[in-house]
Amino acid sequence: MKRIKYRLLLFFLAVAISAYTQENTVSSGGEANGSGGSFSYSIGQVFYSINTGNTGVTSQGVQQAYEIYPVGISELDINMFTLYPNPTTDKIIIKKNDAKTQLYSYLLEDINGSILAKGSIQDIETQIDLSLFASSVYTIQLINAQNLSIINYKIIKK
Repeated sequence: MKRIKYRLLLFFLAVAISAYTQENTVSSGGEANGSGGSFSYSIGQVFYSINTGNTGVTSQGVQQAYEIYPVGISELDINMFTLYPNPTTDKIIIKKNDAKTQLYSYLLEDINGSILAKGSIQDIETQIDLSLFASSVYTIQLINAQNLSIINYKIIKK
């Protein structure tokens, strides 16, 4: 008799736990594409919560849109430069991949954000001397003529 009561208790406990975990059942879903864009959807989602913080709002249980788009910086700007060698021991070379590009400048910063060197990139190849700096990770920020940072490179000095 005790054994039956014990089994019934375990059965009802298992049913209660599984019933609680089935609160967010999604029965179906898919993706739709068209000339105006694309989106994903799910059917059967009945529960969600909204979490608010200092950096934004998220909706748990709801599919979030994720879109990458440029913010006023052309992809051409990013592909106009090659930076080598990385890692380096003494110098970095910034090479323009297109000789007809506009005037650019650079900022060399240490790990704390302190500016160590700055200058303009006018020639096809511009050398930055790192021989006097300690072994560390540095950032080179390329800036276009409108004074907008277009790309950051992390440089490792051995």
